[in-house]
Amino acid sequence: NNVTSMKGVYYLRTIKDSLIIKEELDRKKSIGIIGSGYIGLETASIARKKNLDVTVFEMENRIMSRVACKKISKFFQLKHQSQGVNFVLNKSIIDIKDKDNKKRIIGNDSKIFNLDMIIAGTGVQPDISLAIDSGLKCENGITVDEYCLTSDHNIFAIGDCTNHINNFYKTKLRLESVQNAVGQAKAAASYLVGEKKPYKEVPWFWSEQYDLKLQIVGINNNFDERVLKGSLADEKFSMFYLKNKKLISVYSINSPKDFVAGRKIIERGGDASFYLNKN
Repeated sequence: NNVTSMKGVYYLRTIKDSLIIKEELDRKKSIGIIGSGYIGLETASIARKKNLDVTVFEMENRIMSRVACKKISKFFQLKHQSQGVNFVLNKSIIDIKDKDNKKRIIGNDSKIFNLDMIIAGTGVQPDISLAIDSGLKCENGITVDEYCLTSDHNIFAIGDCTNHINNFYKTKLRLESVQNAVGQAKAAASYLVGEKKPYKEVPWFWSEQYDLKLQIVGINNNFDERVLKGSLADEKFSMFYLKNKKLISVYSINSPKDFVAGRKIIERGGDASFYLNKN
């Protein structure tokens, strides 16, 4: 069951989950969100637009800690706080109980929060049990090649459950994104009709929160330099991440031109000096 057995506590993983949560948001006055990744923050922005009291619980010392640098994290936290979201950081959830038609959240510091509903946006693990039972090679997902072939070349796998070598980053990646699933589907389909068109794309993602549109291209792991273009105060800027003087990722907030340019630069080898030196 994708929705927990405790009434009022939900996981957001499927379309069915989202429809149930949407109905509940129209009936409730307060919500607790466990996890401050994209799922949690997007849910928080929707809940605030519906005038719910929103509290986000995060076990790390900053939001978006696994996907963004400290400067981006701080920017999004301040934006959410300006919209009325309450953040509780460094908080591990010990227990959730029913209490007087409320969900009682008990943390590692024994502080108690009483809320109408709770959404857990704590990430997922790939369901690869069928692949393992079938004897396929698996490592943080189902291992596939550039055509989405598994270790058994009669079987294909695509999407969030797969782990593939990305030719731009020369490393294995398991990506949870629509872009990746669609791109892999095209590669598998072309192979099946006799046209070998390998999957080789720079990863990209997006998130919409309030009037902010975050567009991300590339993977910013192990960057050694970052360059800011634009204005945080105007909520229109981009963070360019470089490694060994080569562009590896761009986080653009309301700056689609930087996103498009960054994608092209990474595809062409990563020399961003001309673009970053432009006024």
